Amino acid sequence: MNRITLGGFLAAICLMSLSFSVENEFVVQKKEKIFYPSNQQYIELDGEIIDVLNSCIKCLVDLQREAIAEINLYLEGDKDSFLQCATKHQKAKAYAHKRKIRSDLHAIFVQLSAMNLSTKSDNSNSIYLSSCVQ
Repeated sequence: MNRITLGGFLAAICLMSLSFSVENEFVVQKKEKIFYPSNQQYIELDGEIIDVLNSCIKCLVDLQREAIAEINLYLEGDKDSFLQCATKHQKAKAYAHKRKIRSDLHAIFVQLSAMNLSTKSDNSNSIYLSSCVQ
C-alpha cells in the first residue's frame, strides 16, 4: 500500500511540474505598439529640427564674428587688444578655453556627419556633412 501511495504521490508531483512548465509556454507577451506618425507630425518635427539648426547657426556665427574681430584687432596692431594687454596667465587660460571650444565643435561636426539626416536612399546630407568636417 505504501508503494502505491508513494508512486501516486510522485506521479502527482511530476504531473504538476509538467503542467506548470507547459503553462509558461502559453503566456502571451505584450506586443510593443508601433507608432506611425501622421504627415502633420512628420512636418512639425522637420520644423523643430529647422528651429534647432537656426539656433546653432546663430551661435556659430557669433563665435566666428568674435574670432574675426580678435584677429582684426591683432592685425591692426591695436594696443588695447586682449593679446597686448593680457598677462601670460590670462593668455594661457584663454588659449586653453579656445582649444576646448575648437575640439568640442569638431566633435559635434563628426557626430553630425555620422548621423543619417536624410530619409532618402542617396544620403546626400550625410555626404555633404562628412566633406565639411575634413
